[in-house]
Amino acid sequence: MMRLSLYGAGGLLAVLAFLTGCQDEPPTAPTASVVAAGPAANASAPTDSPLPAETSHAVAAPAAEPRPATPIKDTPAANVAPVPVKKADWPGFLGPQRNGLIAPANWSPELSRGVKTVWRTNVGIGYSSISVAGGKAYTMGYRDGRDEIFCFDALTGEQIWKIDYECSLVDNLHDGGPGATPTVDGDWVYTLSRDGHFHCLNAATGEIRWLVMTPKLTGVERPEWGLTSSPLIDGDLAIVEVGAVLAVNKNTGEVVWQSDKYAPGYGSPVLFPHQGQKLIAVLNNEGLLLVSAETGKTIAREPSITTDYSTNSATPVLLDGDLFISTGYQRGCSRWKLVDGSLERVFETRAVSSHMANCVQVGDYLYGIDGNSHSSRNCKLVCVDSRTGQRLWEERGCGCGSVLTNGRELLMLTEDGRLVTVAASPDGYKEIAQKPVLSATCWTPPAVAGRHCYCRNAAGDLVCVELPPAGDAK
Repeated sequence: MMRLSLYGAGGLLAVLAFLTGCQDEPPTAPTASVVAAGPAANASAPTDSPLPAETSHAVAAPAAEPRPATPIKDTPAANVAPVPVKKADWPGFLGPQRNGLIAPANWSPELSRGVKTVWRTNVGIGYSSISVAGGKAYTMGYRDGRDEIFCFDALTGEQIWKIDYECSLVDNLHDGGPGATPTVDGDWVYTLSRDGHFHCLNAATGEIRWLVMTPKLTGVERPEWGLTSSPLIDGDLAIVEVGAVLAVNKNTGEVVWQSDKYAPGYGSPVLFPHQGQKLIAVLNNEGLLLVSAETGKTIAREPSITTDYSTNSATPVLLDGDLFISTGYQRGCSRWKLVDGSLERVFETRAVSSHMANCVQVGDYLYGIDGNSHSSRNCKLVCVDSRTGQRLWEERGCGCGSVLTNGRELLMLTEDGRLVTVAASPDGYKEIAQKPVLSATCWTPPAVAGRHCYCRNAAGDLVCVELPPAGDAK
């Protein structure tokens, strides 16, 4: 086992309204443990070396003691062979299209046929979701005063590498820890910390390609709940929302452009193609913002979409050429059309107020979690007509969970850790099955690659389960 100390430059969702930040003191150098094959490693000891400005290099450091993940064998459906995880099945926040849509796969929503627990481990406190690409799974957590970025074998849970760096736990009204999800792009993985550590890492080894501190680049300090934007890759650009929408060269970390400055939100940027233009849409804490993906120039903004507590935490949803926005504290939802450089409201209702989790679209209907984490017993899964904003049905009992879809069914992870499958139908709530997989608190959306579903809770318990096969196999 080789261990490296790596030095570099000085978002649920999440994705989350109640999120964390890193310390205001200069950060110490990140360290990395690299495991060629075998069990997980412990977090490394902190170092006191400050990061030099805007460079990175690697030097040798002592090895860490191993800490294994726990493979699970004696569980239901143990006779079902694992399905290989294909490359880039779920390479970032909310999947390949950043919309919660699960690619077609040979799994059944009849969870009663057997949900096999493949492996589990603990990654430390946080709300970072899981990214799966090239047979590897990536996520982030917090432990002993340091953020940690993990790479596991997606099928076995064996830790391949880990880096860590000094970061503080801001745990007001929640557990704290990282909120952004790693983004995998080819041979590289991109991450963002609460304090603005914007990393590009070698996806195979964890070695740092570059590291920049976004507050130094933008002049925007960490907001109350930290920086939680999951990086977006567009061509040669790596893009985050950090008070300005910031685009850097994904190969070098050099700034290409940045937008005007606004109070940072807690969601993530999405690509928004419009009449031959490529735009970036973000929901920050001063409203909905559209900027050019080429220059960062503001194309349009709608300042009315704010909450009483400055916690816009959801991510814009592309909706048949328009944008759908939902945010918490009973602020509600709205649909917007871009016309001649201005955003025109199609509707605005209180059919769904998304505190953290995004809505998903199936046909003409949207499904999402309505309600806030501080009153999770009142949260409900709702169906909304995307053309009118009318709520068609609701069902309590999910807490402040999250929802994905395969285009036919909904796959929901409830706040108390149950996977629930529901028919995606406007005709009413029709539960298919449910299976407990974790304990609370589960605010983080799961990831699905093939028949494997990866779930975590705020305490850092991470589980990979295999969904039952489609057809008559049992």
